[in-house]
Amino acid sequence: IHNLDTDSVLSLISKAALELIPTAERCVIHLLSDDQQSLLPIVFSPQSHSKMIYPSLGIEEAIWHVLETHEPRQISIQRAALEIPLPDAGAVEAQAQQTLLTAPLIDEQYAIGTVSLLGASEGAFGQRQSRILSILANQATVATVKASFFEQQRRTQEQEKEAIRNLFQRYVSPAVVERLVDGKENVALGGKRQQVSVLFADIRGFTRFSEKLSPEEVVEVLNQYLALAVEPILAQEGTLDKFMGDAVMALFNVPLPQTDSTLR
Repeated sequence: IHNLDTDSVLSLISKAALELIPTAERCVIHLLSDDQQSLLPIVFSPQSHSKMIYPSLGIEEAIWHVLETHEPRQISIQRAALEIPLPDAGAVEAQAQQTLLTAPLIDEQYAIGTVSLLGASEGAFGQRQSRILSILANQATVATVKASFFEQQRRTQEQEKEAIRNLFQRYVSPAVVERLVDGKENVALGGKRQQVSVLFADIRGFTRFSEKLSPEEVVEVLNQYLALAVEPILAQEGTLDKFMGDAVMALFNVPLPQTDSTLR
């Protein structure tokens, strides 16, 4: 489970259901939205193990009933009412009615969805198949919840990494950013007390120099100088703090420890 996402878990659940109950011609898993207002139906085929996502299947009323009652249900439905492509075998086409067997996915008294099987004919499933599906539904709930939890953890970690990138990528070298993102170095929120080496570098005699130039020429000189000054700072894994007119300020021994920060 640790290595599987929700999509892979659902595929394994459907495969198990179709193998354990071979009389089923389709497995359908409905997942309830976070706001409990809508359903996402995913249909799995036993022939190709493929899946399709449909906006509606024509069985939603039965699915909502199972979600509300938390009880498995088996009903007879009109094949023509289904909005699901089914096998074209002549024996199957001759059946006007077929069976829908549905079991709820219950997590701590809360329904998160259902797993259903479509039988080729009316009364296609017996009590044994109903028990098998209920047991599978219990296991599927645990697997789905765990997979969802790990997916959320991964999303949170990615968001944290992206936040670190956005915070540091303009001020430190790419190598430092990746070490921070990979968690090889800890960044304490709120900062910490630490001895640092600070670099100030500006253009000598810039005030007198700028008096002889137009504003456009001054800006051009500053842009060239500051771009040039940043390169060696980042090359030595320093942290760019700010620009101040014609001056640049940089920090060393932060955010990563550098025993030779003064030399850098």
